[in-house]
Amino acid sequence: MRRFAWAAILALALPAAAVHAQEPPLDDGLEALLSEALPAGMGGDVAAYQGLMALWQGRNVRAREEAEAVLARDPDAVEGHALLGLVFHQAEGDLARALHHADLALALFDERHPEGPGPETPWFWHAAALELRERVLGEMGRDADRLGTLDLLQETYAVSPADRAWPLMRMGRYAEAQRWAELALQMEDRRGSHDTARTSLCAIAAERWDREAAWRRCTEAEQMQTTRRAAVASSNAAEAALEVFRFDDAERHALDATRLSTDTPSSPWSFLIQLYLAEGRFAEAGSALPRMLAWIAAQPPQMRHQNEIYNALNAASLLLVTGRVERAARLSGRASLSPDRHGLSNESVSSRMAAIALVDHMAQRTAEARAWEDLAGSLGWATAGDALALVPRIVRHRAAAWVAARRAATWLANDRVLEATLRPYLADMVPLAEWQQLEVARVVGPGVVEASLERARRAEPSAPASAYLDAMAAQAAQVRGDAAVARGAAEAALAALPAAEVLMRARLQTTVAWAASEQGDDGRANAAWEAAWQLDPGVVRRAGGTLPVRIEVSGDALPAAVAARLRRSPRFADRGHGFRLRIDGPGDGVRACLFSPSGAMLACGRAAPEEGEAIARTAQRAARALHDAAFAPRVDLAQRDLQSLDGSPTASGRASASVVGELDLLAPAAPPDGDEAP
Repeated sequence: MRRFAWAAILALALPAAAVHAQEPPLDDGLEALLSEALPAGMGGDVAAYQGLMALWQGRNVRAREEAEAVLARDPDAVEGHALLGLVFHQAEGDLARALHHADLALALFDERHPEGPGPETPWFWHAAALELRERVLGEMGRDADRLGTLDLLQETYAVSPADRAWPLMRMGRYAEAQRWAELALQMEDRRGSHDTARTSLCAIAAERWDREAAWRRCTEAEQMQTTRRAAVASSNAAEAALEVFRFDDAERHALDATRLSTDTPSSPWSFLIQLYLAEGRFAEAGSALPRMLAWIAAQPPQMRHQNEIYNALNAASLLLVTGRVERAARLSGRASLSPDRHGLSNESVSSRMAAIALVDHMAQRTAEARAWEDLAGSLGWATAGDALALVPRIVRHRAAAWVAARRAATWLANDRVLEATLRPYLADMVPLAEWQQLEVARVVGPGVVEASLERARRAEPSAPASAYLDAMAAQAAQVRGDAAVARGAAEAALAALPAAEVLMRARLQTTVAWAASEQGDDGRANAAWEAAWQLDPGVVRRAGGTLPVRIEVSGDALPAAVAARLRRSPRFADRGHGFRLRIDGPGDGVRACLFSPSGAMLACGRAAPEEGEAIARTAQRAARALHDAAFAPRVDLAQRDLQSLDGSPTASGRASASVVGELDLLAPAAPPDGDEAP
């Protein structure tokens, strides 16, 4: 759940002459006259006033120039430090500097006015600095300090009881938080306080793991919001819909959020990428990527940091599922080094860090699997250099996956986070799609998962959730090597899971296929592999699966060379049954096609010899083409959108926020590590 965005500082009624007297420098007489016309509480510094007006008008450079001019004249000016803090926060999203200048302004005010704010003091700047401090502390997730600042605000200025509800909720003091939120609803609605209270009640119900109450509270917050501006209420309703397994409602509320203001911590398009991927709607997930980037570009600077990593993880998941595995690993690796702010979310630090580690683990393992495929295609003297270059790549990804698994296990040692992750769609779960959470058994160990599953089954009252618990049990049994238990649990989950959980169902089919093969039931294994591939072609690679195939070769030496490489691939095992690999050499090159056990053509890879090219090189390209075609859905991701993850201009014409600091996901030329250029 995301926190309702703060309103701007209450605007003052200002003389029209003052609003427009900005550009030419004022002579001394006019400046003195204007300083007398400033509203009470503003002090007499015209430059500070002009800077504040510029900031409210979106003229950020002018605002900073005016603040620095004030401080150049008087380094201890309360107005200058308060204004510069506002500029750092609202224009640049630099929370640390904003807090620093807010604290300086407050200290200087206390030094100059030990009697405290009063009618004859520049109390406006004191109030602005104090509110800025409270706001920034909230965005930083420093909840105890924020409550202390709210106490200071309450001593001198009126604050809404709703403002206390959010930090109390984040500190686990749910009863207190609920009392303050309900008290706010009994009072006059000031500056969106009722919206804040209802959002807090929505999050409190979610934190208490009360699915129906969260759905009721969050939809009520959306229906009754007074601003009709920020997307937070609709985004929260979308997340609450998943808690009660209402997938269509989740999409509807998220789409509602896309039509509202970007002055919000979260991007509904990022949520939709995650939802569309889970439902196997790959093309729609791909089309949501440029919209997510445009949304991020339009967000206020201080909001971009709140969910930068969440956006990056969903982008990495999209790259992973659509076969851009090296790029996904690069993005997830950067994300693991750049945790973001999360003060405007009710997610815990443990759940967020576990999510980063799990996605990185999946991406690194899949990138290693892809590298082994490339190694199998690099037979022969002509491609020996490629084979040698792949060895450090394999080692690098394996080491990174191991580190990510250890990091995930550390964060999942939190019992609440682990239980929330095993039970579907609860607050404090790892904020990933359920199909990704199946990796938990691999990183924390089957024994830990099975012990936690026993507690989860006793605590979970929702009948639809039992299928998700069965799915987790299946993965734990597979990691433990118990084929009978894994097959039984996976088939029970498949029978009861919502149809919308397409990628989760695909992953469970690979578990059935493995278990049936271990039990010697080749017919069931072949059917399960085919079902998995039809739902999600990339799941075979991500699960480390090996398709049983019979290989048919016709033609000259080139098809035979391709067949030799495919026999060595970790994705295929020549067992004389199951899928069919047909490799033939038409006059213009070689073609390798994969057919399902039922005879349907699934994918083909082609390569034509280039002038002077060795057979080994052509065979290598054909093998790679088949792997690319067979183990990823066909989704076009525009090159400009992938590059926009590094902060280049988006379709909106504005530079997007860097999703994870400095990323080098993609160069304009073909990527060096084997991904197919889109």
